[in-house]
Amino acid sequence: MRACVNVKRGWWLACLLTACQPAPEAVQVARLTAMRAQNTVNVQANITFDLPELPRQALHSGIPLIWQVELKVAPQTLYEWAALGYLKTRFTLRIDYRALTGRYALTRDGRSESFASLAEVLAAAQTITQALTIAEASWPRQLAWRMRFDYEQLPLPLRPFAYFDAQWALSTSWQVCPAPE
Repeated sequence: MRACVNVKRGWWLACLLTACQPAPEAVQVARLTAMRAQNTVNVQANITFDLPELPRQALHSGIPLIWQVELKVAPQTLYEWAALGYLKTRFTLRIDYRALTGRYALTRDGRSESFASLAEVLAAAQTITQALTIAEASWPRQLAWRMRFDYEQLPLPLRPFAYFDAQWALSTSWQVCPAPE
């Protein structure tokens, strides 16, 4: 009886360790560049998408995939931080599958485009450009950018699975880029 209990514990431990293995990142930043135009910073990010099977199935079931794309401008010195704080901008990127037409939709900042295949919509979502207007006196030295998957927009019964399943790790970490001169 004791050996059977140990086998069961070993089986659960093996399942737990297998489930906790880090999965390859489904969304990665390939390149991040910043350009200056007068008092505006234009940040362009090239993203690579490799959607795992579960988010792909959810998308085909009518569940949209939604990301919050964020850009933060942080001064480097404590004095600048106290005086200026930090500026940030955010917009939403949404990918839908519309079953009636069999087409995919990409919505950025309220503007929607339609595509025939998932490969086309992911290719269109790969280049993201954000602009942020900054006063000349507070010109930044560093920019931070990330793309965060919005779990709260998923249907309630799916959220617990999405939080703990590595296939739903669809966010990027903060990427730091020096501000252009």
